[in-house]
Amino acid sequence: MLLSDREDVSPAALDNDVYSEAVRPVEARITSVGGSDSEAVVDVEYRLAGESAPREIRLRTKTFDGEAKIVWTNSGLAFSRQGYPGGLVIEAGNPVDLEQDERLVLLPGIYDIEYTDEQRIITIDPSGGEAELFELEFPVVAPESIVAPAGAEMSMGTMRFNPVFLTDVAVEVQARFDELIASCSGLFGDGCPSVMPDQVAKRDAPTALDAASVVWERAGPIALAKADGLRAVADYTVSFSWW
Repeated sequence: MLLSDREDVSPAALDNDVYSEAVRPVEARITSVGGSDSEAVVDVEYRLAGESAPREIRLRTKTFDGEAKIVWTNSGLAFSRQGYPGGLVIEAGNPVDLEQDERLVLLPGIYDIEYTDEQRIITIDPSGGEAELFELEFPVVAPESIVAPAGAEMSMGTMRFNPVFLTDVAVEVQARFDELIASCSGLFGDGCPSVMPDQVAKRDAPTALDAASVVWERAGPIALAKADGLRAVADYTVSFSWW
């Protein structure tokens, strides 16, 4: 029996429950064999369930301690979470942690995949809802032809995720910003960002400020920032009058 080397294939691919849900090969035939007894190159033509067009894959076999194993020549698909938490759920299995494994190599087939955050803070859905399922076929032959789901994009053969806060989390974050602004009406309160008094002190102006004239206006959407953990940032413009 030929076994896949677990160092070559993502552990998620070697789960019977996960693979049983994928669109798997139903017909296969060897079209050519080369190499030697200890290391062979095998070309295989196969068809996926429900698909009429044949696929081709090249496999290499090596013998380790008297046992032949498949060594995959396909390097799979790379993912980038850009420093944010999150993982991929493959066919409703256990999440694949993108922090630990940023490249996915699965057995031949078509898989339903979903981006997920077990902390329930972020999503890749641009509207802040649940991320949609998307399909990926392995082996990956042409990464540039992959259609990325909403909230992701393909760049130089890598699928990059652009997470945002889930809607309910975004509401809570906005409330925290509102509390901060309310506690900083005079720009010099304990709750004010330190940048405010620093910037005011640099101006060549009277030292007395009319606190009642301070107006905060959001200049852009609340966004995620890379930090130790998650951080929310938002740009504001502040106008005020001097006495």
